[in-house]
Amino acid sequence: MQVPSKVKNFIWRALHGIVPGMSILRNRHIKVNPPCPVCKAGPEDIRHLIFTCARAKEIWAKLGLHEEIEKALVMDRSGSVVL
Repeated sequence: MQVPSKVKNFIWRALHGIVPGMSILRNRHIKVNPPCPVCKAGPEDIRHLIFTCARAKEIWAKLGLHEEIEKALVMDRSGSVVL
């Protein structure tokens, strides 16, 4: 599948936990507002940003992938995303 390099870069950064979401910034003692700025419903961590945010779910649905994502999304005890 042909994917733009900026998308590949984002995916790599997301998988390595270096996308600067609010929870990551807060863990680095940078003052931020904890809830997601898009939906105001959850902490802005990588799992929320990509999978559980209402806006992300809308995008998955528009791409026709919402059901596949929901089926594949499994949480282990540490809260890590397993696809």
